[in-house]
Amino acid sequence: MTPNLGGTHLMDARFAMPFYRNGEIFCWLSNTGRHWPDTGGAVPGGFSASVTSVEQEGLRLPPVRLFKKGVLDPEIYSIICSNIRVSEQRIGDVKAQAAALLVGQERLGRVLDRYGDDVVKGAIEELRRRAADQMRANVRLIPDGVYRSVAYVDSDGVVYEPLEIRLAITARDGELSFDFAGSSKPCMGPMNSVLATTLSSVYLAMRHIFPDVPISAGAFEPLKVITPEGTFLDAHYPRPVSGCAAEVSQRLAEVSLRLWWRRCRIA
Repeated sequence: MTPNLGGTHLMDARFAMPFYRNGEIFCWLSNTGRHWPDTGGAVPGGFSASVTSVEQEGLRLPPVRLFKKGVLDPEIYSIICSNIRVSEQRIGDVKAQAAALLVGQERLGRVLDRYGDDVVKGAIEELRRRAADQMRANVRLIPDGVYRSVAYVDSDGVVYEPLEIRLAITARDGELSFDFAGSSKPCMGPMNSVLATTLSSVYLAMRHIFPDVPISAGAFEPLKVITPEGTFLDAHYPRPVSGCAAEVSQRLAEVSLRLWWRRCRIA
């Protein structure tokens, strides 16, 4: 619920839990409650086209330990409930997201017990390597060169002028570099995109172009996104961001997909 720390917008609540193995953290388990019905702010639901700061969009909650030794912290939970309009409904979301982490913990533990830690770690690394190799093989089908495209967001909701998303993709040696230089500057309204949303939108487009590549971090290794500093695609506090996951992300995917439709022929 703090978008600039790697989230999307305030209505998406992320839970994370360390998974311990032999007294050490083996990995982190995580899930996201997409679009909680309300997180406070100026309007119900958090979607307002006229806000000019992220505080107007809802409760900003930094990473905190909502559960301590497996027990829900009533003080932190009361802070959440006192800032939202449908507080009596939130306990269901909290319990569901917490339960999902516990299910993941139990099932991962069973896999490790069955096959052994080293085998599972090796399999994870192998899947990552194969996904990277497969993505590079697909990217090599694209002739080396620079491909350009542009998409538009009609306005930011406050200033009625279009926002431009300009993209130049450089294909070279089995890798793609995505450069959004020249896109519009940060805007007053809520159509700013945090970097995490910009990155995931590019990855989404590539997943549609090459759906046979299995999802893992390796699939994205050949994709280099240059941080679009100074544009509305790299929003920083206190810019409002509620529209990034609902509208801007779609235009980011569009600008990437349009490139292949118009300029590339992939055998």
